[in-house]
Amino acid sequence: MPSTSQEMLDWANKEFDYSNQECGAGVIERWLKSQGYTLTTDWHWILPDPLHRITKKERLAVLFLCEEWDYGFIFINQRQYDNWRSRSVICL
Repeated sequence: MPSTSQEMLDWANKEFDYSNQECGAGVIERWLKSQGYTLTTDWHWILPDPLHRITKKERLAVLFLCEEWDYGFIFINQRQYDNWRSRSVICL
């Protein structure tokens, strides 16, 4: 369920022409991938390189996807992501 602020929606519209996109999050997702980010199968992001300095635009793009589309957060590398997944517990 969309839940980001109007300020973040305005930012996404300005940076990505978000409101005119047919596929919603796709335009921002494609931009992050073009910056070298990897999207995992459960909607988290892995940095292009562990030493990559996240720009303000990248940070806001990930935050927007988290708030508006329930994407996950950023991991430094595949190993960190795998360690996090191995510690995940599913409760029924």
